[in-house]
Amino acid sequence: MPPKLPKCDNCQKNITKRAPGLECSKCEMSLHATLECAGLTNKQISALCAVENFEWSCDACLSSSPKRKSFIAPEEDQDDEVPDSNIQGSKSKPVSIDIKKLLQDISRDIEKTIKKQMSELQQSVEFCCSKMEEYEEDMEELKTKVKMLEKKNEHLGNTNRNLLIKMCAYEQQLQEQEQKKLDHYIEIAGVPYKEDENADAITKDIAIKLKMDHTAIKTVQRLRGKAGQSDGILQVELKKEHETSPWVRAGRAAELLVSDVLPSNPNLESASNRIFVRHALTSTNKKLLYETRIALKDHYKFIWCNSEGRILVRKNEKAKISNIKSVDDIKKLIPQ
Repeated sequence: MPPKLPKCDNCQKNITKRAPGLECSKCEMSLHATLECAGLTNKQISALCAVENFEWSCDACLSSSPKRKSFIAPEEDQDDEVPDSNIQGSKSKPVSIDIKKLLQDISRDIEKTIKKQMSELQQSVEFCCSKMEEYEEDMEELKTKVKMLEKKNEHLGNTNRNLLIKMCAYEQQLQEQEQKKLDHYIEIAGVPYKEDENADAITKDIAIKLKMDHTAIKTVQRLRGKAGQSDGILQVELKKEHETSPWVRAGRAAELLVSDVLPSNPNLESASNRIFVRHALTSTNKKLLYETRIALKDHYKFIWCNSEGRILVRKNEKAKISNIKSVDDIKKLIPQ
């Protein structure tokens, strides 16, 4: 048997799901939630439905009573439902609402909702703050590492420069040692090569024409170019170191020609070529002397090599003598 439905104390009709009602929290009077029975507008009824634990009082009694839900809405409709037309046609009974209490309840719900949202917002802000702190810590750590790397890079740069300077100094010392080994040697260039030549006899003849002591000669050998494609030079080893400079000076003064040394040379084109007597140089110094002449021949009047194998340049008779040790020294002397 279905449960008995409550009736409206105003119109004596059943209160159903389709026709819900209000129960007074003080006298427990039940009324339809309509303008005719409870005296409430649609907006007031909607506000009551949205509020939990609202204590509604009828006009007859406003005394306080235990809080209970005043809105009645049975879950199952019965056959004896009251049509809306019958409810609205019933006589109305004035009902009053505790507006102050309603506002307090609404205010509490709003405050609760705001507190919940503020709590969530605070948690989000705290999370962001913690992440920012982690980010700042990471940035400080990165800055420290970058400074350390910069110091290491600076140290490596200084070390590299020092090593480069030392290496250049060692190369210069090694080059000077190699050049020192040639202090007893001179080179005679411009003498054509012949397969059956007698290098000793040719050198002796040159010494006589230069008015030098041929007995000072220790050894003579022909040094040809790469793959034998050029005549090369006659490398002459002298018995004493200090004798090389007189030979070079005599060669410059005599200005010997090929025809003076080899009168029977069949090559008429080379007969008028000049024969040069110079200090012996290492391959490195020869290359440097060649590059110096190519780069500075239009700017410097004198370019030569002394008995120690040093390459020297002088712009004119009154200018200062400059020593060429590397290609960088050549670049410094080229007018900009």
